[in-house]
Order: sequence, then C-alpha cells, then structure tokens
Amino acid sequence: MGTSAQESPIWKQIDDAEYYLVSGSFEQAMLAALSVADQIRTASLESACDQDELLEMLESAGMVLVQALKELRRTPEMFVQLKTMFGSVPSVPARVFLTGATIQMAAGYVSDLRPIFEEYLANWRYTNDEVYVLDGGHDSASNGFVVTSVMSTGQYFQVAELYTVTFLCIVSQDSETAISWAEKADLTEQRRQGLLKKLHAIRLASKIAPVCDGVKKVLVKSAQSSQHVANQFDPLFWWFHSIRLKFGKIHIVLPSGKLMFLFTLLFSAVYVLRRKTAGLKRTVFQQASSLRRAFVDALQLAFCVQMNPLAAVQQVPQAPRGSWL
Repeated sequence: MGTSAQESPIWKQIDDAEYYLVSGSFEQAMLAALSVADQIRTASLESACDQDELLEMLESAGMVLVQALKELRRTPEMFVQLKTMFGSVPSVPARVFLTGATIQMAAGYVSDLRPIFEEYLANWRYTNDEVYVLDGGHDSASNGFVVTSVMSTGQYFQVAELYTVTFLCIVSQDSETAISWAEKADLTEQRRQGLLKKLHAIRLASKIAPVCDGVKKVLVKSAQSSQHVANQFDPLFWWFHSIRLKFGKIHIVLPSGKLMFLFTLLFSAVYVLRRKTAGLKRTVFQQASSLRRAFVDALQLAFCVQMNPLAAVQQVPQAPRGSWL
C-alpha cells in the first residue's frame, strides 16, 4: 500500500510555494512549483502515492505556476511551462487551463491561443457516461506524468465557452468562426443550443455596434465644432492657468476658469445697473419737466391777474359840476 500523500513532504513544499506567491517572492514561487512537479513525477513512477492525490497536488502547483508567471511578466511562456509540467496541453486540468488562458488573454498575448484552444478541446471526447475522456491519456501516464483522463461536461463547456464567446467573439471579433465551431463541437444538444443562442446574440450586437459608433462620431464631431467656435471668443485670460490679484496686503490667486466666471458676473451686473440707471434718469427727467411746466404756468398766471382785486368794481371819481364856471 502506497504512502499517503498527506504524509509526503510534497505538501509542505506546496505550502511553501503558495507562501512565496502571497508574500511577493514570485521567482521562488515559480521554482518551488516546478520542483514540486518533478517530485510528483518521480513519486508517480515509484507508485509511492495515490494517483488522485498526486493529481490534486500537481493541480495546486500548476495554479501557483501560472500566477507566478503572470507576476513575473512571463505570460507568453505560460503554456510552454504547463506542457512541461503536465506532459501535454490537453493534460492540463481544466481549472489550471482556464486560469492560464484568461491571464494570457488579459495580458494581450493571443496570437498563439487559438491552436492551444483547438488542441485542448479536440482531444477530449464525449461518452455515453456523460463525461469527457482524454485521448492518449494513458501514453502520458506511462511517461511518468500525472494526468486526469476524465472531465465533467460542465468543465468542458466552460473551456468551450471561453474559447467561443471570449476569445473568438470578443477578443478576435470572429463570431462566424465561433458559431461554426459550436455547430460541430462535441457538446450535448442542450448546451450547444444555449451556446449558439449566446453567439448569435453577440453577432447581432456586433452588427449594430458600427451604426452606433457612426452616430457617436457625428455627435463627437459636432461637439468639437461647437467647442472650436467657442474657443474663437476665448479671452486673453484663458491663456493663463491663474491670475494673481493684490488688494493692499491681500493676495488672491484665481484660476482662469473662476476668473472668467467673475468677469462674466461683473459684466452682467454692470449691464443691469446701466439699464436701471437709464430708467431712473428718465423718471427724474420726467418729474423735473413736470415741475418746470407747473412753475412756468404759475408765473404766467400770477402776472396776468391785476394787482388790486377791487379795481374792477370801483367807479372813476367825477369832477364837481360848475367848478369851471
């Protein structure tokens, strides 16, 4: 009976590799993960541990490896290292493969991913037991590599979805190839129809997007034209980032935007005051004119009336009769 993997020092080395990764010692984490893979291969040849537990340890080491390579900016060599660790690309566990492919796409290294996806998906075959089995898995095992020869339908579909939806449709913008692959892929009918529905929706959205982009460009161009016209009337103060004002011992630094706002407010206030002043002047002038006319009329009336109001009723004295006789 083989020794339990829990009693193996390999678990301690995996813990160390994970510690290096968390603590930021990425080079040491990568080297520790590769060392674990070599020891697992040796243990597999010696049949010293249970194969399932060895596979669990190797998967843990693979997760440390892909994350360490990402942090070391060595993403392009990720699947080269994984092939060395697991013997072939299709032998990489689904969880490690999904993580590695996602990291590589996020980093922009996508030129070599298409053949990697196609090789991986083509080497897993669906069976009546509702699982996928790896073609050639026994050959890798005979060479000392610890591989899993069975994959669930859910794991296979996750890889297929990442390939068609994310890589082909979104990254490569090739929805036609994605639909063609899904129609011929070794998927259950239910999962195939669900995937095709999603792919057709993405293709429809990609056809609508250029129209929306055209409208967006027109709107942006119109906005830029309006901004260009507005810039023709920008005052001299816009040329400066800020303006320094001094009132006695007080120094004020105003940004050009706030300064223009203050000048606009001041201009508006002056305009309103001028309008109000003009109206007030008209009112005062009208009142003064009315008073002047009333004063003139009063003077004319005063000089036209006789000074003695009894003069109109007094009789002219007559000369005594016979005084000239």
